[in-house]
Amino acid sequence: MGKAIKITETTKVCNICKEEKHWDLFYKKNYKGNKVPVSACIICYNKRRNENPNNRVYRKKYTDDRKDFYKEQRLLKKYGITMSEKIKMLESQNNRCKICNKELEMGTPMGVHVDHNHITDKVRGILCTNCNMGLGSFKDNPDFLYKAIEYLLENDFSLEQLIKLESYDH
Repeated sequence: MGKAIKITETTKVCNICKEEKHWDLFYKKNYKGNKVPVSACIICYNKRRNENPNNRVYRKKYTDDRKDFYKEQRLLKKYGITMSEKIKMLESQNNRCKICNKELEMGTPMGVHVDHNHITDKVRGILCTNCNMGLGSFKDNPDFLYKAIEYLLENDFSLEQLIKLESYDH
């Protein structure tokens, strides 16, 4: 059993800094229906909490500092490419979506997606969000895409609409 901590009616000894302090300088917790001070004073408690790697504030700062590292690791793990290779791929496509030709910019919220074959995991190119989601909706199945084209053409899809689509920027 550990050392007994001195507690009086209005003071308590912090188990970290070992100073006797007033109860108001301790956070309180419920214990058997009573509010009792925690074992460390507010100053020591906050210091320990902020140094703890499991603390949310610490994790957020640590994660923000390492965001680029995590992006790089995700690219390597998921697609087997580095961030510089992704940038080179985008540049080789003249910073445009490989399907709709929309201009793309790295770092935008609705950004630049690495498209890959879900069976072979081979990277195919860089797409905008809409085209990436479109392929995903059709499960990367060319038969579904051909049927969608046939459907549009069979249902009064005119040349005038096609011209409007070509000028349409997502």
